[in-house]
Amino acid sequence: GWCRAYTDCCPLDHHAGDAWGELTALRRRHVDTASGTLHIELSVVELVDGSLVTGPPKSEAGKRIVSLPAFLLPEITTHLEKFTAPGHDSLIFVGPKNGPLRRVQLQSRMATRHPVSRSSRAERRSCL
Repeated sequence: GWCRAYTDCCPLDHHAGDAWGELTALRRRHVDTASGTLHIELSVVELVDGSLVTGPPKSEAGKRIVSLPAFLLPEITTHLEKFTAPGHDSLIFVGPKNGPLRRVQLQSRMATRHPVSRSSRAERRSCL
């Protein structure tokens, strides 16, 4: 279930150029599959104490409409049908208990499934 959020979120992040907080704040009402657009209106920030705060992006320029490539629309539509609760205010990407998706949940899950050796970490750093 919830791991699908990561695989669906990554291509969207790459093509829409959105920040993690903006993607995790997306709700059904922000996606217009007919026009192929995302309406970026909110962002989620995780505070030092672990609490999540949802609010507008850092600047007015952060509120925007993003056009999506046509090849992503079938994937987004499928994700909405299979993994997003009904209702215009439902989060598109959710964590393991249907709550907000947190980056640390994905990082720890990916680390246990795909451990990274020291040499591959060094190789990745040298490519930056």
